[in-house]
Amino acid sequence: MRLQRLTYAAALIQLCLIQAQNPLQYPSSSPEETLLDDAFNRKVLEHFHIPGLAISIVHDGKAFAQGYGYSGISTSTPVTENTLFFTGSTTKAHTSAAISLLMDDNNNFPQIQWNTPIHTLLPSDFTLSNPSLTSQITITDMLSHRSGLPRHDIVLLQNITTQQIIQRTKHLPLTAEIRMEFHYFEVVSGLPIATFLKERLWTPLGMDETYMDIEPAGRYITRTSTARGMSSRLCSDYANWVSALLEREAPISKEGYTALFGAHSIVSGVVSEPFSGPNYKGHTLIQHGGSQDGFGALVVMLPGEGFGVTVLGNEMVGTNGASWVLAFELIDRVLGVAGEERFGWEALVDAQLQQSKLTNDTLSALYPTLPPTSELLPYPLDLSSYEGIYTHPAYPILRISSTCPERTPLKNPEKWTGSRLCASFENHAAFASELELDIFHVTGTYWTLVFWFAGRGDAARVEFRISPGGGVSEVGVDFEPGMKVRGEKIWLTRV
Repeated sequence: MRLQRLTYAAALIQLCLIQAQNPLQYPSSSPEETLLDDAFNRKVLEHFHIPGLAISIVHDGKAFAQGYGYSGISTSTPVTENTLFFTGSTTKAHTSAAISLLMDDNNNFPQIQWNTPIHTLLPSDFTLSNPSLTSQITITDMLSHRSGLPRHDIVLLQNITTQQIIQRTKHLPLTAEIRMEFHYFEVVSGLPIATFLKERLWTPLGMDETYMDIEPAGRYITRTSTARGMSSRLCSDYANWVSALLEREAPISKEGYTALFGAHSIVSGVVSEPFSGPNYKGHTLIQHGGSQDGFGALVVMLPGEGFGVTVLGNEMVGTNGASWVLAFELIDRVLGVAGEERFGWEALVDAQLQQSKLTNDTLSALYPTLPPTSELLPYPLDLSSYEGIYTHPAYPILRISSTCPERTPLKNPEKWTGSRLCASFENHAAFASELELDIFHVTGTYWTLVFWFAGRGDAARVEFRISPGGGVSEVGVDFEPGMKVRGEKIWLTRV
């Protein structure tokens, strides 16, 4: 769906993905078979190293589901229709739908329209780094990722409120995409967004075990997690949600569905195989994935066929790959696509997972023209001179130390001088407590930062600036991917 709720980022970094071991074999797709093939689904589960997942199908007004594997890494509790999963960015559509309910209520909320400027709803909080754009950004701009503000995921690692996040957007450089947590919904409706969703959307749709956060869902959670996001019981709740979208049922109005299913921005100028624009095999397709540390999700619908599938899993990287294989196996069956005409999803996903791993090639690509190790330049100051606290008006406080713990494994560049710093965020949210940051000296004032989180990692360029007085004054880090490709860094000032 194009209209999306902008929630907490799926991951801090571009995570290392798992290489599958054996190629998948597709089962027969004869019409006599049931849509859910247990043997195939279990093989996908094993192939992508996922503890457990569940698949929900809506087809021709009927809904059914099946769980596979276990509800956690260290438990023997099987996944069932009552197992809760974080559903990540698939919930963007929930908030878009909820906002459409305000659009319909012109008696109480006449100021809420798709083209309403955000700053009129948050005059004291919402400001962009480019003041001329602040007055122009509308609700549709925000929901369709076209305001010019990139993700800035690391801002969301802080233990701060949603309002504080919004107030810091004026300090964030603009590049291409929007990524910000909503607060104006609560301001306008007078209700916390979780309450509004529960009362106006989920309860009318029979989604009685869908929650905005962990606490009310605690009695169902079987996998330890401190991530924030939406949890949903698979069979009854997400099937109800997808069924409502397919049938265009209340409480969302006809006008609301027109806006929700409309195209509002161009995600990519390139159409990738096997799609032809928004179509698959000549059929309109609507989809959205979701990621949360430890969880993955995918919702795909073929409105013309009255078909929808939801895949939820409790391992983020594996589920992100497996969900495409599983969803399009079912879609091909519904459409009657013969085996030899099917696209090789498993080969594509395996290749993407391999390319996304943190390897020596990843690190070498940061500085592709380095001379031999023997010719690297020393850092200009004593190692202890780089220690200290570095701040930014929007990003978390960064503490850098030259006394570093032992890491297993320690992923370091092939070319570096052998000196290392380490770092941590001072005011991080609870779910970021396992984050490890190591800074390896490459040459002169240039370093490489390696992120580690739950056994996966990514890398970024780092540069220190020396003040006229001879001390370290700033550190610049490729924290934001949208800026990284432009050669721009986030600069933090040493306190």
